[in-house]
Amino acid sequence: MLDDESAIGAWESMVQELLGGIEYPIATVPDGEAALPEDSIYDSSRSYAENKARIDRYRASE
Repeated sequence: MLDDESAIGAWESMVQELLGGIEYPIATVPDGEAALPEDSIYDSSRSYAENKARIDRYRASE
């Protein structure tokens, strides 16, 4: 960003130094054998309106 002489440059260097020593855990997805539902509540392939209608139907059925 900015040179190390500026306050932001010094802050950026300090943050990079601090975060550089952190080991982040690796996320894993457990294996499962359950089948996915045929009509999920949310599906990213649907439009907003279709997802909204499906969520409303789900809430009404509770």
